[in-house]
Amino acid sequence: MADISKEINDFRVAVYGRDVRESMISLAEKVNEEVETNTTHVDEAVTTANGASQKATKASEEVQKAITEANTTLQEANAAKVSAQESATASAGSASAAAGSASAASGSAANAAASAKAVEDIAAGLGGFDGTATSVKATDTQGLVVAAGADSNAQALLDALARKVALELVSNTALTTKLADYLKKTDIVQTESTATNKVPSSAYLKQVKDSIDSNLAGLITVIDATSPATTNQTVKVCSFPSGYTWNNSTLIAAIKHGDSYKYQNSNINTYLKIDGVYMYTADTNNLNCPCRVCLIKNNHLIP
Repeated sequence: MADISKEINDFRVAVYGRDVRESMISLAEKVNEEVETNTTHVDEAVTTANGASQKATKASEEVQKAITEANTTLQEANAAKVSAQESATASAGSASAAAGSASAASGSAANAAASAKAVEDIAAGLGGFDGTATSVKATDTQGLVVAAGADSNAQALLDALARKVALELVSNTALTTKLADYLKKTDIVQTESTATNKVPSSAYLKQVKDSIDSNLAGLITVIDATSPATTNQTVKVCSFPSGYTWNNSTLIAAIKHGDSYKYQNSNINTYLKIDGVYMYTADTNNLNCPCRVCLIKNNHLIP
C-alpha cells in the first residue's frame, strides 16, 4: 500500500488556496497511481487464476479420460477372460467328442473286421459251388444221411427228407383214410341235414348261432340290485322287466362278498311277489351288498 501521510499532512497545514489545491492534486495523483498499480496486480492475479483453473479443468478431463480408458480396458480384459473360459470349455468338449469318435471308429473297425471274416467264411464254404445243391456243403444235424453232426450236402439232405415224407406220412394208413373221408364230404349245405357226407356252411352256422342268441335273450335276464339296508325286514330290491311276471318266472339270486357272487346263501331269503323281487335277511353281513337277480321264464329251465 502507498504511503500518503505527507500529502495528507500538506493538505492539513495548507493555508492558502493555492497550497490546498496543490496538496489535493498531489494526494489524488498518488491515490490514483496506487489504484492503477493495484488494478494491474489484480488483473494479473485474475489471469493467473484463470490459467490455473483452465489447467485444473484440463487435468480433470485428462483424469476422467484415463478413468474411462481404464474401465474400457477392464471390460475388455473381462470379456477376454470369459472368451478364454468358453474356449477352454469348448476345447474340453471337442476333446471328449474326439475321444468318442475315436471309440466309434475303433468299434466300426472291429465290426468291419468281423464282417470281412464272415465274408471269408462264406467264400470258403462256397468255393466249390457249381450252381447245384450237391456242391453246397451242409451239416447233417439229425443224422438223416450221415452221422449226426457230420458234413453232407444240401441235395443229399433234400432227398432224404423227401423219402422220409413219402414213407412216414403219405404211406400212413390212418392218415390217408382220414384225409379220404374228409375229401368225400364235398357237399356243403346251407340247411339242416343229417347226411354223413354233408357239412354245414359257415354262413348257416352263423345263422343258427344268431337264432339261439336271440331266443335266449327273451328267456333269461339278469338284474343288478342292492340287498336290504336293515335286518328282519322284507324289502323290494327290483321290479320285473318287460315280459317277466311273478307267475311265469323262476328266480335265482346271488349276493356279492369280496370279488365274487355267492348263489347259495342260507342267511338271505329271496321272494317273487306280484310287483317285483323281495329280499329278507337277519345277517348284518348281508346288508347293502351288491346282488344279482337272474329270472328264467318257466318251461325254459336249463337242465
